[in-house]
Amino acid sequence: MTASTDLELMETLCEDMAHAGVGLLLGLGGRPADPAAAATWDAQDALLKNKTSTLVNLASSIGSTIVAEALEQVWPQLDALQQVTAAAQANIAKIDQINKALVTLASVINFATAAAALITQPSVDNAGKLVKAFKGFKSQQA
Repeated sequence: MTASTDLELMETLCEDMAHAGVGLLLGLGGRPADPAAAATWDAQDALLKNKTSTLVNLASSIGSTIVAEALEQVWPQLDALQQVTAAAQANIAKIDQINKALVTLASVINFATAAAALITQPSVDNAGKLVKAFKGFKSQQA
């Protein structure tokens, strides 16, 4: 069975226990006025409340066991997921390095193109483009 099935069964069991316990407590009726009957009633009331408390503690223990066993079963998968995540982060870092290298290469090409344009066609506009390309290249180096 799966942990969710176990928990659903436990929920049903707890609900049944609660209904039975309430039924038994209600079945006691009101506390009698007669001291001897009242003493018996008090003992039965205390016994039922004690059993209810024991059942609640047992249900909590069973629930904890179910969850612990479920975690134990999926723990290797969580470890594998952690390793995959670490590998993905390493790949993302490599992609970031490649991206930075490509941006730098684009800046160098832009600067070289602007320099070639200024050499082949000297003008104020091309000089401005060379200065702008140089600033872009320098900003990539920072």
